[in-house]
Order: sequence, then structure tokens, then C-alpha cells
Amino acid sequence: MAGTGLDTKHVGYLVGTGGIFGAVAILVAGWYSDRHGDRLLNAFVCTIILASAYLALGRSSSPVVVTIAYLLFAATCFTIAMLTASCWADVLHVRELAVGAAAINTMAQIGSFVTPYFWGVAKDATGNYRTGLMALTIMTVMLAALTLLLRSQARRT
Repeated sequence: MAGTGLDTKHVGYLVGTGGIFGAVAILVAGWYSDRHGDRLLNAFVCTIILASAYLALGRSSSPVVVTIAYLLFAATCFTIAMLTASCWADVLHVRELAVGAAAINTMAQIGSFVTPYFWGVAKDATGNYRTGLMALTIMTVMLAALTLLLRSQARRT
């Protein structure tokens, strides 16, 4: 609400619109990656967009920029997860798939537990969300680099 300047009702509409954007993005990205067979390149592009959205959310005070950045976040956040989960079978040997998928999911669950805690610690320490958003930007850029590395290694095999 503080970033957009909207009241509760209109923030609800914004979040709902973000959910629709996210659902459409998942469907389009899934369709496109199935057609072109390169889920990791699509995940990389979405990751760069997500990092840009985090950066804009953390640095901008313009309600228009914050609103657009939120919609970009909503369109890419779950799309990246779908694209990367869909490529597990492309990058792991069939004998490694069950254990690999379990390990990947375990790491994701640990991140999903720890990150909100540190988000709250940063908010309490600074009084705003900017530090947390900058940390998310850095982590997302690292994810983009790892995605490209994985893509290059997967293409060699």
C-alpha cells in the first residue's frame, strides 16, 4: 500500500491482476518452452526480469514504477519455478532424478523457510523493505548466473 499509494481495495485488485498475469505467463512460457525445447533460456530471461522488478521495488518511490514492478514480479516469480522444475528430467540422469528432485525440493523448502525470517529481521532493523529487496535482487542475479551455467553444462551432454 505504501509503495503504490493505493487503498486496500485497489491493492487487492492489483494482487488479483498480478495473479492473472502470473497464470498467463506460466501458460505462455510453458507452451513456448515446449515448442522451442529450451526451458533454461526462458527461465534465465524471466529471472533477469524478476531481478529488475526487485530492484525497481527496492529503489523506486514512484507508485507507477512500483505497480509495474509488482506486475512483473507476479508474472515471473512462479514462471521461473515452473520452468526450472520442468527441466529436471532434461539435466538429470534417469537414475538421479528421484534423489535429485528431492534434493532440489529440500533446498527450495529451506530457502522458503529461511528467507522470510531474514526478510523480517532486515525490515525490523531498517524500518523498511529496501534491504530485503536488494538482497533478493542479488540472490536473483546469482540465480540467473547459475541458470546460464546449468544451461551450458546441459547443452554439452
